[in-house]
Parts: sequence; C-alpha cells; structure tokens
Amino acid sequence: MNAKKIMGAVLVAFLAAALFIGAGAAASGAGETVFVYEEVTAGTVGAAGGYSGTWTKGADSVTFVPTGTGVAIVGDNIVEGVYTQGNYKINVMYPNGVIVGQGTYVSANYPVIGASFYEVDATSTLTLTPQTLGNIAAAGIVVIGGDNVPVAHSGSSFTESIFQDVNGNIVTGTYKLQVYFDPTSGFIATAPQNFDGVILGKDVYTITIVDGADPTITAAVDSVIVSNTVDVTITGLPGVTYTITAPGFTIPAQAAGANIATSGVIMPNTGKVVVTLEAGVNTGDYTVIVAPPAGLGDKAEVTFEIIPGTITAAADKDAYYIGNKVVITGTSTAGASVNFYIAGTNLAFQPLSKTVGGSNVADVKNGKFEFEIAGNVFNNLDAGTYTVYVAAEPTSVVAGDITNLETYTTVALVLKQPFISVTDAPSVAVKGSTYEVSGTAEAAAGVYAYIFGTNFFAAAQSGKPATGDLTGSDLIVELKKNNFTVKAEIPQGVADMAAGQYFMVIQHPMYDKMFNIAPNGTKIILNSTGDATITSPNDENTLFDVTERQKANAAEALCQALDTENIDDMYVKLSFVVAAPQSVINPIPETVAQGEKLTVSGSTNVGAGEVVTVEMLSTAFAAVPKATVGSASFISLTTKTDENGNWEVTFDTSGLNVDEYTLTAAVNALGSSATAKINVVEAAPEQPVTPPADDEPVTPPADDEPVAPETPGFGALAALAGLGAVAVLLLRRE
Repeated sequence: MNAKKIMGAVLVAFLAAALFIGAGAAASGAGETVFVYEEVTAGTVGAAGGYSGTWTKGADSVTFVPTGTGVAIVGDNIVEGVYTQGNYKINVMYPNGVIVGQGTYVSANYPVIGASFYEVDATSTLTLTPQTLGNIAAAGIVVIGGDNVPVAHSGSSFTESIFQDVNGNIVTGTYKLQVYFDPTSGFIATAPQNFDGVILGKDVYTITIVDGADPTITAAVDSVIVSNTVDVTITGLPGVTYTITAPGFTIPAQAAGANIATSGVIMPNTGKVVVTLEAGVNTGDYTVIVAPPAGLGDKAEVTFEIIPGTITAAADKDAYYIGNKVVITGTSTAGASVNFYIAGTNLAFQPLSKTVGGSNVADVKNGKFEFEIAGNVFNNLDAGTYTVYVAAEPTSVVAGDITNLETYTTVALVLKQPFISVTDAPSVAVKGSTYEVSGTAEAAAGVYAYIFGTNFFAAAQSGKPATGDLTGSDLIVELKKNNFTVKAEIPQGVADMAAGQYFMVIQHPMYDKMFNIAPNGTKIILNSTGDATITSPNDENTLFDVTERQKANAAEALCQALDTENIDDMYVKLSFVVAAPQSVINPIPETVAQGEKLTVSGSTNVGAGEVVTVEMLSTAFAAVPKATVGSASFISLTTKTDENGNWEVTFDTSGLNVDEYTLTAAVNALGSSATAKINVVEAAPEQPVTPPADDEPVTPPADDEPVAPETPGFGALAALAGLGAVAVLLLRRE
C-alpha cells in the first residue's frame, strides 16, 4: 500500500447517529419502533407498555419472549417491517446508525461517507462524536482495515495513527466504518456481540484515504466560437473546493447537484468533474485557471482561442413595398442571439427594430433565427435600397459607426413605393347585372371606392357598408392580400343607376395607413382619424359637398385633392357606361331544307357565362293530323356566352314540319331577347343515279368485209302487211 505523510488541516467531525425510539412507550397502535434484542416492557397489548405476544406481517411473524425485566424480539434472519396485532402496529428494525461529517477543506454539504480523502499531516486527529437518539446511545464508531480486521473503536476520539503504519506513514486504501452500541444500554444480555463485546450497527460505511495530487484541467478542443460553449475536465482531491478563473468566459448554470458555482467547483467523490464554459463575444486567446486552496498543490491551466462565428441571412422577397412586413431568416454559429442594424443614403447606421420602438434582437435556436419587421417601421423612409447588418452582439455600438461589429453579414433591402392599379374593369355595366372591378393595392391597409354619375354618388370602404345612393350589399369593396374587388349591383329599374356614363375613383391610404381624405355622408373631408368616423365634420375639415356641384366636377375635385403633395394617398380612376341589356342574332338564311343543319349565332352585352335559350317555334297554330309521325313544331336549345358575350348553337331540322318559324334568342338572367324568321321547306327530290359507263363499244375487225342484207321474200311481206292491218284497226277504235 502507498504511504505518505499526512499534509495540512484536520479531518473534523464524523457525526455518528444511531436512531432508536426508546422502549417503554405504550403499544398504542401508532407504529412505535422496536429494535431486535431491545428490552422493552412486557404486559398486555393495549395496556400501558404492553408488547407481549406474537405480531404478524403477512407470512412473517415475530414473538416477544420474556427477559429479566421485560420482553424482547430475539432470533436470526428476522425480516424488518411493520407488524400488527389486532389494531396495533410496531415497526421492527435491527440496530443501526448514520455517519456524516466534514473536514477542514471539505464543504459542509460534501458527502463524506463513501468519499475519498487526501492525506493531511501526522498530528491531525480524527474526532468521532456519537449522538444519542431516543433512550439508547450510540457508543462510538468502529474502524475496520483493509484486511477486514477492526483497527480501533472509540466513542470519543481517535488519533490519526489509526491510518498509519508502524513508521508513522499514512496507509492509503479503503476503511470500513460501523456504528456500535453498548450492550448493557437497553439490550438484553444475550444480544449478539463482537469486536470487544459491542453491538455493531447493521449498515457498513466506507472512507478511502488517497494520496494528495495537483489538480488538472483539460479540454478536447483548443478553440471555441464566440458565445458558444466548451467543456473542460477538472481533476483534484475529493471534497476540496477549487476556484476557477476564466477571463473571456462565463460559467452558466450547471446541472442540478453538480456543486459548480460561478467561481469554483467542489470536487466530488470521483475526483473528476466536467464544467461547461461559455465564450464571450470578444475574440482572442484566453487562459482558464483552476487553483486549489493554499497548501494543497499547484494550479493548472488551459488556453483557448475564441474565434469569430459565421452568420448567414436572407430576406424572404427580392423587394418590398413600403408598408409591407419584412422577414429576414438565417443561421448563426456566433452566439445565442443576433442583432439588426440598418444604413442607407442619408440614413446613419442605427438599430433596426422589429416594431417601432421595439427590440432589434432575434434569438438563435438550433442555429437558426427569424426576424419579422412590421411594415410601419419603414414608413418614414424613401424608396430605395438599404443595407441591413445582421451581427453578433458587439461590445458596444455607436450610432453611425459600424467599426465595433466583429461578426456580421449584410442583406440588401429594396423598398419600393406602394401603388394601386386596376387589372380588370369592363367598359359596360348592363342593368340587372353585377359590375365588378378588380386590381392590386400593394401594401394597403384598405381601399376606398367612389362612384359618380348624373345625380348619383356612392362610396364604400373595404370591409364596411356603403353610403350614398348604393348601400348595404349594393356596393361591396373587398381587399385580400393586396388584391381588391369592387362589386356594384346595377338594378334593372331606372330609380337608381340610370343608363349613362359613370366615373369610379379607387383610393389607396399609402404609408401612414390612413385615408387622409374620406367621405362623410355626401361631404368629402380631410380625415385626421384615418377612418371615416367623423359624425359632424366642420368647415375646417370639409373640402366640398358632392350634392353642391356637378358629379363629374365632384369626381375631378376629389382627384385634385388627392393629388396634393401634403396628402400621401394615391388613387386610380376609370369610367364605365351603364347600358340596357341587348341581344343580337347574326344574319341567317331565309329558308332551310328539312334535314339540313342550321347554325345560329349571336351576341349580347351582358358578358360571359350567361345562359342563352335559342328556340325555333312554328308560326302556325293548327292541329296536327294524327297520321303525321316524326315531325315537330319547335326546337329549344341552350348555351352560354363566351368571354366576349358571343354564343352559337346548331339545329337539326330533320324532325321539323315544313312551316314558317320564329327564331328567338333570350338571355335568361335579364329577359333580353332577339328574334328572326326562317322557313323550313321540303328537301329536294333525289336524282337518279347514272351508273358509270364501264363498257367500251366494240370496234369490228378491219379485215371483215360488210355483208349486204338479203332481200325479204314473200313471207316477210305478208308479215308487214299484217302489222299494217292491226294499225288501221287501232286507229278506227279511237
């Protein structure tokens, strides 16, 4: 075994406790503790001091036997636990004790038992102080050596010589410790005794004497990125508190029970501990030092280089309209957060906050970050390209100065002026239909639509009811994701929107998200609230009353007011004509033969997708003979108008009667129709088919001479005469 002289300080205060609950308490059923071989009062259970009889715990049982002055539980291999007799309970245990303590260099909360201890000096003493609990005192502590032979026992104190050999050198190794009890204090005479006639507690504890050693500090890496963490391994003497000096680093909160403070660490029983250090934001070489208390060895150190991290960042769009939100995302190995700054033409370097007056910091989680900037942050900036700096936290940042930024990247932020435009606006609105205008209003919080016509005015804000000559659902303005629609219901009657020309103005609130000019009833006002909520506008904020001027002039006056430079609102204007519904049938032939296909086409001004019913109806009103089969007096077909309002159908006339027909094309939605006349005539008779002349005439051979006919004889003449007689008879009959 290794041996060294004991160095520095004292191992003080092994606190020995043997826990007993005294005999003599009545078996009241409250669960008193009774130790094996402890002498307690006999008597009837339930009476004062009564413990006699047999107690059971499941299949186990214990029986109190008579002693000199009382009763006791005796025997081998008794199972500890709670036993009952009727309604009464006792807790049966073997004698035992608990050992705690601390030394000169050992923290009060250090777990002494089971620990390793460094060598001190030869004059040190080890004091053992038994503590009496209940009515049975723990007499002392027995120290058992590595050969499993008791070295010494005492109830008051030991000298350090119990750990020394005959030459006075400390004998390193593991020693056992057990609490012992005086057999004459509360136990029966037959209680098992050992080691010079004492009763040993059930539990065995250990203490290990080790050589003293200088601490060490090591790490797996020699560099760390700013604001990142690095682990160092420290070894030293168990129980000793070592101080840590770590310039350039901080010691963050450690795992629970690690006994690591911001400036030091209590070495655990293992003699080794891992400490996490967090690098600061300044780069360079830094030395971390671990030092023991004075007289317990030399310090140890390790040097790290804190290096810059890397940051990447990008905006989610190539350009933004002023007023739109901006989202910047990226990655960072340069710390737990990143900071945002902005600079541009005549705009000094300054923090860029996510909201007006808010923070310019984004947290980095799992190496990634996201920074969403509200659109109104840029309301006071001109359109153009700006530079956004995404940086690790510097030591200090001065407005207009970027020299303190050590680790950063930049993002080009392109800001464009918002605009409003119309993408679809029909030139004609047909009475009885819905007139719809659509367009784009970039970065708009809402839009306003005005309609001016002869003796007519209406206006509506997106998402709110209309005012003027169109109210409620007659005029609806919607804005969704920078796209707007204006829907106006054009009634068929003449009471509201008569046929004629109308003007529409659509207004964008621009940067301040406020309608600086807005309608209030029939008055156009300077609107300081951003919403048309002024119920009683006065002369100071009223520009004009629409009812007091020609409506075309009122539309122009509104546009001129919006054109002034002190109003940031923008607008787009257009005109359209309200017209009565019309349908036209294109020219058709006067007649069509039965069985021929008849194609009829036409157009209407009601727009695309309207249902058109086209009918051919006989003009005659007469009974149809029941012998007539397979003929009809009308055909009805339906179709839809195309995007230009055109339509076309094809009739099969083979089933129609020969007659005059009225051709009608009606637009179902509006009741508008057009008519024409056409006659269905009989089909032309079929012409005989002349077979093709496949046989060519046969030319007689040139070598044959013609044969002269023979002169008829008498017989032939007689025949001719007979024929003449027949002809004469026929003539006479006639």
